[in-house]
Amino acid sequence: MQRMTQQGDYFLWLTPTESLLRQLQALIDSLAHEHGGPSFEPHVTLLSRLQGNAPDIEAAIARLAAGFAPFTLRCPTLDWSDEFYRCLHLNVEKDPCLISLYDRARTEIPHAASKDFAPHVSLIYGHLAEPTKRMIAAALQDNYPKSIPVDRLSLCHAPGGPETWQLVRTFYFTGSR
Repeated sequence: MQRMTQQGDYFLWLTPTESLLRQLQALIDSLAHEHGGPSFEPHVTLLSRLQGNAPDIEAAIARLAAGFAPFTLRCPTLDWSDEFYRCLHLNVEKDPCLISLYDRARTEIPHAASKDFAPHVSLIYGHLAEPTKRMIAAALQDNYPKSIPVDRLSLCHAPGGPETWQLVRTFYFTGSR
């Protein structure tokens, strides 16, 4: 793992538990191999383009993780988009726990890029034709996880495309909430 070195190239992810991480990683790798996209670690982006002093940001993330217990994300639908990073993805329900975590993260780390919070778990990155996305979605319809337990926050350095992404530090949820 590395330390934070530059502002703006860091993202805060929700990361699945190990068993589901491996299952999702196998699916992502298979789709990337079959359709020519890059491989990447399964995650839900909580905050992007973090700004500020590295020790302060890491301390804020540690406080955030200490205030939450592991929880489960619900992913009722599979969807697609024309956006490269949302080509085919699982929509994540904005339940009270996730919204509370997001709101607290925005308070603890106020200088992240401001975007509409649209939680999702991407399964493939790329620019695929609409019929191809429909075909993949139909094939996966009954074969994707409808719930994803998450047990940690991951601080990632992402200076470019997925091949450049590196885990900086992991913060496990240790709270009782």
